Amino acid sequence: MNEQIRSVKVRGAAMEVWEMGEGPPVIILTGMNSPIWEWHAVVHALSVQYRVILFHRPGLGKSELGEGIRRTRALTEELAELLPLLSVR
Repeated sequence: MNEQIRSVKVRGAAMEVWEMGEGPPVIILTGMNSPIWEWHAVVHALSVQYRVILFHRPGLGKSELGEGIRRTRALTEELAELLPLLSVR
């Protein structure tokens, strides 16, 4: 099974991204303080048919905190920048 953990620059800060599986992408948005590893069983189950993508939000795991206020808009802007970097259209 294809698994990758990497750091991607988003909005000028490093973001820790976990990808597993192949197929249509499924993006899991964890709760505000939830580490991506809590989703281990779900990711493994979904990765049989899908490319599952999770990321640590700024300030969690190995993701840098970065600048700016943490609100919903910040998350949508991060996703808009991250997904093309991961070749998700």
